[in-house]
Amino acid sequence: MTIILDDQERTIEEKTTVGQLLESMDMSYQVAVFINDKIVLQRDYDVLTFNEADRVRVFRPLGGG
Repeated sequence: MTIILDDQERTIEEKTTVGQLLESMDMSYQVAVFINDKIVLQRDYDVLTFNEADRVRVFRPLGGG
């Protein structure tokens, strides 16, 4: 199955969860994930799966002060 991850096509297995995608990218759960412009709650990372052609954005928190 193909999704659009940060404007680039990426092939993933069917029934891949948000958490599994983050793991494959060596990212922690401390990021913001949007699927088709809707935010995904962190509690759903391990249960929510993708659909064909979903548009996914992953944002890392910015530090500052």
